[in-house]
Amino acid sequence: MTAAGLGGRTTRNLAVVIVVMLVVDIIALAVHEDPLQWRRVAGPGFSATFPGQPKPDLKNVSVHGTNVAAHLLVLDSRGRHSFGLLYADYPGNVDVSNPRAVLDGAAKGSAASINGKLTRTSAGTAVGQPSIDYLIAVPARTVKGKKFSALVIRGRSILRDHRLYSLLVGTPKDDPTDFRRFVASFRLARA
Repeated sequence: MTAAGLGGRTTRNLAVVIVVMLVVDIIALAVHEDPLQWRRVAGPGFSATFPGQPKPDLKNVSVHGTNVAAHLLVLDSRGRHSFGLLYADYPGNVDVSNPRAVLDGAAKGSAASINGKLTRTSAGTAVGQPSIDYLIAVPARTVKGKKFSALVIRGRSILRDHRLYSLLVGTPKDDPTDFRRFVASFRLARA
C-alpha cells in the first residue's frame, strides 16, 4: 500500500470517530433552558468558540498498523445542536502532499461511516490552510432496535501540515447559523 493510500484510509477512519460521536450525542440531547453562552476554548495550536464547555475525549484509531490519537471536543447545546471538533496528527509516514485528496477522504469517510449521503462539498481555504466544507444528510434509521430521527451534519475539515482539524455541527434540520459562527471562530496559532 502506498503512503497516499494509507493517508486516505486514515483520514476516513478519523472522520468516522467524530461523526459517530456527534450522532450518539445528538440522540442524547437534553433540552437546555439557559441561553447559549459562547466561550473561547483553546487547544494545542488552536482555539474556537463553543456555546458552552465541550467534553474532551480521546480515541486511538489504528489503520494498517498506524496508530493515530484523535482528540475530540464534543458539546450538545440548545436541545437541537451538537458541536464537535476533532484534531489529529498524522505520522510522518502518511502522505499528505495532496491536501485535496486527504480532505475529500475526510468528507467521504464522514458520510459513509453513518450511511449518510454527502450532498455537497466545497473545497477552499480556511485560516490560510486547505479546507473542505460539506453537508451530510442522514436518513431516519433504526440501530440495535433504537429509532433515530433524520439528521443533517455540516462539516469543515482543515489540513495544516500533518494535522487534520474537523469542525462539525449536527442538527435535526439544516440550520447553518450556528455552524457559520462556530467555523468562523476557529483560529490557528502561528506556526
